[in-house]
Amino acid sequence: MNLDIRRLDRQEDEPSVSVPRPGHTRGRTTTLGEVELKYVSVDDLIHFAELAQEVEDDRLYVARVLHHQLVRPTVSFADLSALPDEELIELARKFVNNETDLFTHFRPTSDLGFFGDFKDAIQKRSRRLDADLQASLEAILKALRQAIEPALREWTDLWRRFAERYEIAEDEAIDVLRQHKWFVTPSLPVTLVFEAALIGRKPGDRRKEMNRLFVGYFSSNGFANLDQLVERWSENPIFQPRTKILRDCVQTLRHAAREYNPSNVVVPTLIAQIDGIQTEFMRRQGLTFDVRSRRWRVQDGTPINKNVWLRRHISGHKILDVGADLYFDVLFQRSLPGEPLKTPFTFSRHKIIHGEQVKYGRIDNSIRAFLALDLLAALTHRAGS
Repeated sequence: MNLDIRRLDRQEDEPSVSVPRPGHTRGRTTTLGEVELKYVSVDDLIHFAELAQEVEDDRLYVARVLHHQLVRPTVSFADLSALPDEELIELARKFVNNETDLFTHFRPTSDLGFFGDFKDAIQKRSRRLDADLQASLEAILKALRQAIEPALREWTDLWRRFAERYEIAEDEAIDVLRQHKWFVTPSLPVTLVFEAALIGRKPGDRRKEMNRLFVGYFSSNGFANLDQLVERWSENPIFQPRTKILRDCVQTLRHAAREYNPSNVVVPTLIAQIDGIQTEFMRRQGLTFDVRSRRWRVQDGTPINKNVWLRRHISGHKILDVGADLYFDVLFQRSLPGEPLKTPFTFSRHKIIHGEQVKYGRIDNSIRAFLALDLLAALTHRAGS
């Protein structure tokens, strides 16, 4: 697989590495023609489990799962569910054969019992959790997008399942991500987290390899995964007015001539949007900015520390703390003119915006900025903003 990894480090010229990427399911039906289904992400796994609690009819459940993953053609759920049984089963079988991780418990059967077996395979996947987790799963899923606390439980549950499957200790993987200034968001594939942890088990400094993993995932195929990430935000009310800017940043990375470094332009542009989005989020949560004291205040007028308030909303579990560490301790760390940073790194908002840091223009910093935006997108979505 050829990767479009540009200027990760101008001083080093090493061969690119192969980055595992989840593949889409492609097939053809007589009624709909060419059909493409998206790979299963972390959020999709949660959605399938929730559907299993809501939809009793097996055929309807299969249709709901396939329509949720449908990339093309653009058809309504009614049109997809109206497919003849043989066409719906044929498409679902292709999905099962492609998503082997999700359907480890699937039993090959005749078409007669296919719909029930499809749903049963997903339910068996969920039963690997312990009894207490299974009992609380339904309540967690229903409240997931309504408040921060259930979202933190979601991360706990997902990380537990990840650790059980791959036999990787939670603390080990978290340390690796933190060491290399990377973090994961709910929209990233589970396989990407697994590969990051495996890299960390290798001896020596694996910074370049870790950078190439994340950069390769987002930059391959003409930055298709990065483009998809930005499009996920287009319906978020806080992100909507900024969609054109964010799309332009993707296009800048995609089309920049080799003699130019697009990250010199993209990184400060994205940092400005991060500033604006977090400010808008705080205002929508009822906070106000006192111009005289230059302090943020909650509804009763009590002054607060902005970073402490935001961190409390983002943090709460170790895997989320990795993202919070990069966001507050690296990107927004305290900086005084002419003084060195407490955490030396080229991804510093203050040093970049005030012109002190001029070597920030790296593709890995561009990707980190997009991930910081994805962290805010998840936060604002779940808080109802």
